[in-house]
Amino acid sequence: MNVKILKQGENHLELEIKGEDHTLCNLLKKALLKNKDVVFAGYKIEHPLLSEPHLYISTNGNVSPKEVMTNTVVRLKSLLNEFKEYFSKAVEDFRKS
Repeated sequence: MNVKILKQGENHLELEIKGEDHTLCNLLKKALLKNKDVVFAGYKIEHPLLSEPHLYISTNGNVSPKEVMTNTVVRLKSLLNEFKEYFSKAVEDFRKS
């Protein structure tokens, strides 16, 4: 995966996320929208085989889009690590039974 900043302003950010698809982009969009400072979060993939996803973030000005994105990724990483622990325990419990 390679992330490239295409446009950056005080309250908006456009990223290109090479090598990814709806799975990651939808997860990021939904997580970004949980932040009260995010006015808009969305993504677009022109063609699934020929283009890379573009992720768009707009904030209300209280925090920069870069900061929101960084915080969102940290939060998702923690959530996914927690899920991994619960899943591993469920697999272990299943094997024991």
